Amino acid sequence: VLQQDFVLHQQEFVLHQQAFVLHQQDFVLQKDFALHQQEFVLHQQAFVLHQQFFVLQQDFVLQQDFVLHQQEFVLHQQAFVLHQQDFVLQKDFALHQQDFVLHQQ
Repeated sequence: VLQQDFVLHQQEFVLHQQAFVLHQQDFVLQKDFALHQQEFVLHQQAFVLHQQFFVLQQDFVLQQDFVLHQQEFVLHQQAFVLHQQDFVLQKDFALHQQDFVLHQQ
């Protein structure tokens, strides 16, 4: 009976040891899971930063486009002013021609 009792206690001890090992493994897995969660969160943050950078790039491109359109508008205005000056010079030239003709007569 004592030997059987001893054997049972040994088996019980082995089971407790196995349970302890399982708890340790579970603890390690939980820590591993926590690390993976942190890693996932970091990847998400990196993704958000990339998206923000992409939006800023688009914004920069739009700003450049706006600047180019402004420059184009200024050039059109300058061209219009030159056309007006040219028109004035043509009228002035015509007046001088008439004046010349009158002086000849």
